[in-house]
Amino acid sequence: MFKPAGRIPAGLCAAGMEPGLSRLLQFCVHNTETRSAVLRHSAAMQLLLDRAGVAEANAMATLRRVANDDGCKTAVARQLTKLLIIKSATLTVGRNCGGGGSGGGSSAAGSKQGEAAAVTLCLADVLRPVSRDRSVLRWSTDACSECEECGLIQPLLAITASPDATCRAAGLACLHVLAMYGNQAVRKALGACGTVMALVDAVKLDGELVPSESGPQHPPICEPQTLGQAASEALAALATASDALRQDIVMQLAAFLGSSSLHLAASACQALLVLLEVCPMAGPLLLGHGALNTLVAHFPKKTAPSPPYASVHNTASMAMPAYRSTEERGSIRDPAEVAQLLQQRAVRLVWVLCRGGGAAAEAAVVAGVAPVLLQRATSAAGTSLALRVESAAALAPLLRKSAAAREAATASGGLQALLHLAAESASRSDEMPLWEEALGAVAAVAALHAPCRVEATRALRQMLMRGTVREVAAAAVIVERMCSSAAGREAVLAEDLVDPLVRLLSTGGDRTKAAAANAISHLAVPPKVTLPPCAALPSGGSVQPRLVLIRAGAISALLALLREAGGEAASSAASTASIPCSCGTTSSSASGASSQVSPVHTNGAQNSPADMSLVAAAEALESLAAGAEGILAIRNAGGVDVLKAIVARGKRRLVPPAVAKAASAALLHCV
Repeated sequence: MFKPAGRIPAGLCAAGMEPGLSRLLQFCVHNTETRSAVLRHSAAMQLLLDRAGVAEANAMATLRRVANDDGCKTAVARQLTKLLIIKSATLTVGRNCGGGGSGGGSSAAGSKQGEAAAVTLCLADVLRPVSRDRSVLRWSTDACSECEECGLIQPLLAITASPDATCRAAGLACLHVLAMYGNQAVRKALGACGTVMALVDAVKLDGELVPSESGPQHPPICEPQTLGQAASEALAALATASDALRQDIVMQLAAFLGSSSLHLAASACQALLVLLEVCPMAGPLLLGHGALNTLVAHFPKKTAPSPPYASVHNTASMAMPAYRSTEERGSIRDPAEVAQLLQQRAVRLVWVLCRGGGAAAEAAVVAGVAPVLLQRATSAAGTSLALRVESAAALAPLLRKSAAAREAATASGGLQALLHLAAESASRSDEMPLWEEALGAVAAVAALHAPCRVEATRALRQMLMRGTVREVAAAAVIVERMCSSAAGREAVLAEDLVDPLVRLLSTGGDRTKAAAANAISHLAVPPKVTLPPCAALPSGGSVQPRLVLIRAGAISALLALLREAGGEAASSAASTASIPCSCGTTSSSASGASSQVSPVHTNGAQNSPADMSLVAAAEALESLAAGAEGILAIRNAGGVDVLKAIVARGKRRLVPPAVAKAASAALLHCV
């Protein structure tokens, strides 16, 4: 049996047993005691460091395992940092000497570069946390601080600046880890040493994969696929360290965004997307550099046939075209393809900048972004359906903000084109995360542009009454978004869309039910709404939305939805408790820890359409219970017992916590 704390006989090493020992050690460091023993054993650690210096996978795997504890991680990182500083110095000396100009000198220089790259990758793997556990992340932060105090940053930048592609890639991988998991002091030190320029220059490497010893990197919790993505994530992390760093990063990326090189502009656009997701405060700075004007200038360029869709929320898929295989993900050489990629990212960047409205939306209108986006959203020739949907999503906040943008859109037939896009894209809505945001463009025109209000609401009524299942879902989402504004609620009540909405609570799918319930919740907010002469009220006048909803049967439909969901949750829990285990006992008696019924829902976020419909139904009842007429109707319909049952199921985690919370709020009004 191997004893890590014992002595490694010198004869074994002399007899050529070092490779065997390095292979054996990784199977012995399986707990804290053995890891500490190897760390204390100077000969064993020296053996591992020597083997890691010549890129031996077994030694690097052992060092990663030894570093899986708090004190061990910091100690291993310190020793690897010292080794890397030595390797960097020899690499710099060899570069200055020019390698002697002979083949032997070139071979020696290549060997030194390979060793430096191997040690750098090993250090990056040691610093990277093995899970998202809070204590494990703290270990990585402490190890990054130790490396910075040992003087790692300058040698690491020298390795990153190496003309050798392997060294450069390894250096970027290590810089990425330091920026992502280091504390604010480490990030400020990185910025003070000129790391920003190196990372900005590396964002264009979105066709080069991040190196690893064999296969995917371990651990994989933060593993960018490409060097460009790694540089983008590192820049986003550095931007949170200080205002000066954030301004510097935004300035340099904005300059790259205006580059005449389409590939460089597309890479800068991707880096800015990552930056704004992590650091929204960079948005105003980017607007100050005229980014919207730059983005508009990129749109008229000729594009290739549209590629398949890549999710806006998958930053790895945005790093390079999703339609290329792993082997083909090198640099894109076709200018038309690069232009297409640039336009996709430019649309997403406009959406990220303007989705909150405010000054960004006003600046986009002034820059002339709205007509460009409308053209992309409504033109089926040469534009993919996904890009059209994303363009409509980016257009929605501009239409909500600017009356001039709405006027221009409707003057060119934008309402009919956007309605057609909503119906056309409904069948592929599950593939497009921004689909509901795109429907906000129709909702903005229908609710806020008075000349088109009647036409739009009548078209929506036809979709709700006679459309396909997907078209009904699209119309329900549009009506939901219309009801979030006073003008939209007036339009919905004027065209008597309440009855179709209530009907959807019992006939629609989960997504449709959620949208209909949310619309009802919004409609029930104001106590009175004044309507002009319309279909619902030919003489005009004021109406009480809660009474309109109650007369349409909204409370009964909402209670039925909650009643049905509560019964399904109880039956699901009962069936779970009675499933036999492989040993022949029931799951409820398999162990002491599982003697109770397993909860269907935890305190985590519930994002399924079924859960969303329950939350929306409970919140709609809460809104209706805000008035005396709603309280009376809920009591008469037996809603108090239903709400009590939902609250009780919430305590047992049989329904989502948000449902129980909303039901509890409605119950407080009714008792």
